[in-house]
Amino acid sequence: FENTAKLKKGDLAVLDFEHYDADQMTHEQARNFILLYSVRNHGSFPVLYTGASFINEVLGDKIDNLLSNCPLWIAQYNNKEIKVPPTWNDWMLWQYTDGTNGNEPHYTDGAGNVDRNIFNGSLAELYKFWE
Repeated sequence: FENTAKLKKGDLAVLDFEHYDADQMTHEQARNFILLYSVRNHGSFPVLYTGASFINEVLGDKIDNLLSNCPLWIAQYNNKEIKVPPTWNDWMLWQYTDGTNGNEPHYTDGAGNVDRNIFNGSLAELYKFWE
């Protein structure tokens, strides 16, 4: 990952942890990636992108203290509100539509029907997080 991504200080890394049939990353592999990333990046953690039903299937009611360090970017298309899995206190980003399913709006000028997300905070907080 490091050789391919060539992240520089201040770059934001995201671990895409979701169901991909036979190539599905296991919970253990996700934990190993997060731990290694944290060690090599002086205690910082990647954002964790995952689907609500998938992460609930993986974790159930268990709390994963390692994953809880990762800001949560959750894809959930069927509700007006997020049901945050027990591992996290809150979500950072919510992908509320894939461009077809989920809450409106789906359409974005210049791009058409696309994935859309909401940041859980103000514009100033988003800029601060991105720094």
